[in-house]
Amino acid sequence: MMMMSMLPTVARVHMVTISATDSDTPVEDAVTALGFPNVGDGSILIADVPSGVSIGATNTSTPAMTINLTGRDTCYLENNGTIIGDGGAGGSAGNQTGGAGGSGGPAVDTDGTTFINNIGTIGGGSGGNGGSGGSGTDSGKGCSSSSGSAGSAGADGGGAAGSTGSSGSGCAAGGGGAGGAAGNYIVGNANVTWEADGTRRGGVA
Repeated sequence: MMMMSMLPTVARVHMVTISATDSDTPVEDAVTALGFPNVGDGSILIADVPSGVSIGATNTSTPAMTINLTGRDTCYLENNGTIIGDGGAGGSAGNQTGGAGGSGGPAVDTDGTTFINNIGTIGGGSGGNGGSGGSGTDSGKGCSSSSGSAGSAGADGGGAAGSTGSSGSGCAAGGGGAGGAAGNYIVGNANVTWEADGTRRGGVA
């Protein structure tokens, strides 16, 4: 836990421990659910993610953790666990070129003054793999193809390109679709002071 001496002297300091069952977690909602209604008036919100806790997202459009600060609030995020965005969808199969994989989702999104002491891992979801290209059939009556696989949450980078289809008498081999980009580990980085970097994977916005 970061030193309490770092905190400014205010009357309202609210702390919440984020559990392993939480996902798409808005920090202010977690604080007010504990009976602290006065967020937005200069409160200090301390969000603690313990070691061994993994927080994910249910889709790529929603961050694993959202810090919606209002008024004069400040958030201190102490992360000793893992906060990971959702993995991107795999690309569609193509009789010619396979479809591109989807981008991974963001891990943390903050819109106000935030201090992050990251001892664990914060990572954008990995991009989905591209769909494979079509292959000619032995009978010469068309092409077959297979879809790409979905991205795995927490991978280091974008998805892999889809495989190229094999040649056949029915049609030329189709090219594999491009892999999707990795998601951002942080959105709103201009608002953040990193007290410790820890492991950070993906992009930044």
